[in-house]
Amino acid sequence: MPSRRILKSVAHDVAHAIVSRNDDVGGYWALGQLLSQAIATNQSSYRIDLLCGASMPPVSGTPLSSLPPSWAQSFLKNIEHQKVDRGLIARAEAVIDFDLGRSRRSVVHAGRTEYAFTCQLMIQDDRGKTYTASTDGWCHEHDSTVELQSRRGA
Repeated sequence: MPSRRILKSVAHDVAHAIVSRNDDVGGYWALGQLLSQAIATNQSSYRIDLLCGASMPPVSGTPLSSLPPSWAQSFLKNIEHQKVDRGLIARAEAVIDFDLGRSRRSVVHAGRTEYAFTCQLMIQDDRGKTYTASTDGWCHEHDSTVELQSRRGA
């Protein structure tokens, strides 16, 4: 069984997977869709429990309802791949913060606006030690007229 230190690597890997352009819902970038939800609801922060797949605020009843369980599944697959005993993990959560007051003109899509975001992933082991990783970047709102839809899994 690997040591608990591998949880730092798991936190890093999962945080980067969450913000990856390969993470999609319905073929479109999940983070862009979450940003659209954030702007529409004026809710700039989302907390996802990676052990049970729940979010705060909830996104159930929206096109993003599959997102929290998907991220939880990704986290648990990573844990399994690293051969970490699930019993060693007391808590795991991802926090996505969009800075709706910090924007810039899109570098890729002329005329579009991007917003700064931070994704922080926290894993607490059974002894109370916390392992964290953080990544940040820029994201634009989802717009199916501009984005290409992924055909993965279709």
